[in-house]
Amino acid sequence: MTSPEFIEMLEFFKQLRQEGLISEGSASYSSSDVQKLFATGEACMVYEGCPQFVLGTEVEDKCAIMGPLQGPSFDKPQTYAWITGAFVLADTEYPEEALDFLEWWSQNTKILFTEGRNNSMPARNSFLSDPAIASDWTRLGTIECAKVGCVTNAYPAPSLYPEFSEIEGQGLAGNAIRDIMAGGEDVMAIAEKYNEQIANCFE
Repeated sequence: MTSPEFIEMLEFFKQLRQEGLISEGSASYSSSDVQKLFATGEACMVYEGCPQFVLGTEVEDKCAIMGPLQGPSFDKPQTYAWITGAFVLADTEYPEEALDFLEWWSQNTKILFTEGRNNSMPARNSFLSDPAIASDWTRLGTIECAKVGCVTNAYPAPSLYPEFSEIEGQGLAGNAIRDIMAGGEDVMAIAEKYNEQIANCFE
């Protein structure tokens, strides 16, 4: 978190706050709070993975999905995709049954996306051809944005690692931005504070 690129990003959020472009109180907003502000016109931009909450509302025809941003120190736009891992422990008493379940789960969860309003993207490409998904502009737009320059939230690791559960559970990945949005001024001190906490998780 003390890399020049991360500090640059925190400085960007600090500038947004100082110029009154983001609410200081937004650091404590829940997802539903932000969605209500957006739907009533009090906010013009909202950070959502796949903004299905606008579907069927009177603001839907005024909405669009913006692609990932490009910082001054980067040569391309970049964002990240959240991956959810499913683990089968090596010492499980029922390894074959566990693998059978994971295979079944992978093949039969399309209904969560077609009927369950699951606000995420299915991992299987074959699900994307389903009419309920293929006709959803929020999903298609999200997919296109992800193609531009997307890495996983555990990058450069190819998949989630055990320490990530603790980092995510404590909210460490987003706490630096929250501190800035809540009025924090010393960007490097904030970055160093959470950088140390993340390092402790690995130790």
